[in-house]
Amino acid sequence: MTSTETTTDGSGHTMVGFGRRRFVAGAAVAGTAIAVLQAQRAHATPDAPSAGKINYKAAPAQQAAVKGNTVPAFPGCEGAGKFTTGGRGGKIYEVTSLDGGGAKGTLRDAVSADDRIVVFRVGGTIELEDGINITGNNLTIAGQTAPGDGIQITGNEFSVDASNVIIRYLRVRAGDRQKLEIDTMNGRGRRNIVVDHCSVGWGVDECFSLYGNYDVTVSNCLIHEGLAMSDHVKGLHGYGGLWGGQNISYYNNLLIHHGGRNPRFSFTEDMKQLVDYRNNVIFDYGYTSCYGAEWCEGINMVGNYYKPGPATLDSVAPHVIEPYRGGNWYLADNKIVGHPEITKDNTKGIELAVGGITLLPEPAAIPNPREKTQTPDEAYQTVLAGVGASIPHYDSVDTRLLNELRHGLGRLINSQSEVGGYPVLDNGDAPKDSDHDGIPDDWETAHDLDPTDPADGTAIADDGYANVEHYLNSIKPDITEYPSVKITSPKADNVVANGKATKSITVSADVTAVTGSKISKVEFYADDTLFGTATAAPYRATWNNAPLGNWYLSAKVTDDRGAKVQSTGVPVHLARSAKIKSWTSADIGEVGLAGGAFKDATTGDITISGAGKIRSNGANSTDVSTDVSALRKTDAFHYLYRPISAGPNDVVEIIARIDELSREWDGIYAGLMFRESLEPDAPFFTGGVMVSRDGLKDHVSRIRSFATEASVSDYPYDDGEVNPIKPRWVRLIKRGTEFEAHFGNDSLQWTRVGYERIVMPKKLYVGLVIDSNKQDNKITNYSTARFHNIKING
Repeated sequence: MTSTETTTDGSGHTMVGFGRRRFVAGAAVAGTAIAVLQAQRAHATPDAPSAGKINYKAAPAQQAAVKGNTVPAFPGCEGAGKFTTGGRGGKIYEVTSLDGGGAKGTLRDAVSADDRIVVFRVGGTIELEDGINITGNNLTIAGQTAPGDGIQITGNEFSVDASNVIIRYLRVRAGDRQKLEIDTMNGRGRRNIVVDHCSVGWGVDECFSLYGNYDVTVSNCLIHEGLAMSDHVKGLHGYGGLWGGQNISYYNNLLIHHGGRNPRFSFTEDMKQLVDYRNNVIFDYGYTSCYGAEWCEGINMVGNYYKPGPATLDSVAPHVIEPYRGGNWYLADNKIVGHPEITKDNTKGIELAVGGITLLPEPAAIPNPREKTQTPDEAYQTVLAGVGASIPHYDSVDTRLLNELRHGLGRLINSQSEVGGYPVLDNGDAPKDSDHDGIPDDWETAHDLDPTDPADGTAIADDGYANVEHYLNSIKPDITEYPSVKITSPKADNVVANGKATKSITVSADVTAVTGSKISKVEFYADDTLFGTATAAPYRATWNNAPLGNWYLSAKVTDDRGAKVQSTGVPVHLARSAKIKSWTSADIGEVGLAGGAFKDATTGDITISGAGKIRSNGANSTDVSTDVSALRKTDAFHYLYRPISAGPNDVVEIIARIDELSREWDGIYAGLMFRESLEPDAPFFTGGVMVSRDGLKDHVSRIRSFATEASVSDYPYDDGEVNPIKPRWVRLIKRGTEFEAHFGNDSLQWTRVGYERIVMPKKLYVGLVIDSNKQDNKITNYSTARFHNIKING
């Protein structure tokens, strides 16, 4: 007898099925793939299409300029969007202002009308208050024309709400400045779109969610660092993107440092899902790989290169796909670094919920397919050589990311500030263009055009391209080699814990210049705060009066050519720690980073810091993507404790108010604990608060002698409900063998959340605990909590 269950993989999506197990439908499945698909849809849950025959909605009408066109969007463009024309034949629009508003000369105004080729006469950053919607059809946005360091768009969404659009060489980075649940780039329901050589990152919701469209090519894009614990109501979020649609091609893109949706192929009602996902690189794919594609007609996954990174869960690293039920997939020649058995046989890298998929014997047909599919290793080298906004040259963010890909560095981030913040881009000077036709005078002269004739820029040449397109397609990167920089001191995850409220840290960097160039300066950052600059070796700076907390130290090098490179941030943890009278501070189990405790002499508050994970804590966060049997069998946490003596008739209670709990990761926990011994596998009873979604859960866990797993209670009980982030009173009571946990907004009214009977010896321990919800990856977080008015009675 089977029973339905709902599971979640930690990225916020749920799967309804009949238990999690492997089930692959291949050639032996009766009927054709579409027949199976229709039958499954007829008996589906609400996430499925309506029952009966599939009535697909007609695609939007193509723009007239696209109909019958046989000239690629640009030389080398392939895939379903190949014959997008963009603004070919339209007017030249010059962006002359970095203002984020809609006045003449701004990018917002440029994309508001049809039939334009948008060129940039200024480089730098366009800061948005409101998002930009591209509403002009037949549009080309030529980011490669920006002088200086190129163009960067920050602060809000950049949305495609038009058809026949070409976007190239832009940097779009939303970030958390406005505290909004925003994507970085998105768009739905449109036709003929090409996005090429763009760098898109720092989304609070997703970074790149261009899905539910028709005839699209996304190529050579660097999609980076969704913000994990940022400003999303669901808490842990910040994903790669929602992808898919009807006739969609993805070639040579890089997805890097995303917890989930790497990507998520999204179902769209009344629309065929036909995707060619080929020769992409996926690095540091957190807690879910590529997934979704429920009920899809065909997803081709061919020649992609998966490289697990520091934040990739060990249990997720082998997954090529985690498909939902009803989809049709073609898998071939995908590589997972470190897992040769899956590289050899991709079907071993399929992780499924029941409902099954169909493995297609041949790739699904996509218009204008790639002429030559690369091997995964060739795709990896292609990405390293030129993915993202490489014209005019990479900025310090992209150079850091490519270095992290190359060397297996980095991590998921919670804010762009952790990696130095938005880079400052030089404005530069645009080349002289006397007739404002989008082509510099010297290029026109060299190519037998008239620099005083504004009409020859948009004139169509014999090969079908406008003259201005010939110029756009001729622009090459002006820098192709970059200096290197890395922090050599302090070491990563250094804990500086003493009684001082501020610290002093000296940071050193190793810098190597490109042959023939010189290093102009090296700037040192703590997160996005500049604290020192060195202009000659040895490159070092001292950060004085450094405040408490977790910080990421990095160095940004600039050379005499204008090349800029930021190092990978080195995490350091600055805490207060000192002996506290009548308390003992100790790490229990293998915590990874040494914890500590400090008592404020004025308020009496106690702050504890530490790492690790108590058994089963965080079980409603990312751990649910693993089997229960894989959960930690021993504890690892920091414990500030007292030994006590309590017989079978004695009553002991401990009460405290938890005023603060840091939020480096989902499932971080601080609370009170009774414990049988200081061994990592000892029975315990603990109650406290746990980071969940955008708030806190009351959390109780307990384990008896010889138990294989802890029992857990959370309040509020509904997974979608949390308590606000504010001080929370906690009380644990021991009455003989009975233990209770109570919670309240004050110390007068209590709600009992947990109860257990545990036999403990007369001598046991009571105190304060913290853990950082350590995951099965290479990242160790370090968390801090502050307790007020601690009392032990009995």
